[in-house]
Amino acid sequence: MINFSQLALILALVSAVLHAANNALLKKSAERLLLRAWIGLGSACMVVPFIFFVPFPPGHIWIWLGLSGTIHFVYQMLLINSYRLADLSVVYPVARGISPVLITIGAFFFLQEKNVYDVYESSRKTYQQIAHVKTN
Repeated sequence: MINFSQLALILALVSAVLHAANNALLKKSAERLLLRAWIGLGSACMVVPFIFFVPFPPGHIWIWLGLSGTIHFVYQMLLINSYRLADLSVVYPVARGISPVLITIGAFFFLQEKNVYDVYESSRKTYQQIAHVKTN
């Protein structure tokens, strides 16, 4: 029987493979927008059954869910366009590496975080740990 640590490792590895395949397919596809729509639909089909096992979000959370969805949509459109303009080896590291910077800026301006260096270091270390898990 698989314990939780093994399950977490398996899920992380499957996620890494699917993530890499997703980006490679987007780069190679002639119809990137259509492919991204199909990937999104497939993801939704996998996630929707689980909504019955979590409580319904309260009203004030929907603003944040909408904002998050909008930001993710803009990110996906920029990613699709970036793959049209540049090579995967250029776009992918920039797309993944910009997150710690954006998190730091957001923490400073929207959350009035005073020690932005700690926020940046924390988010950077998290991404390094994820990258380490994906490469090992």
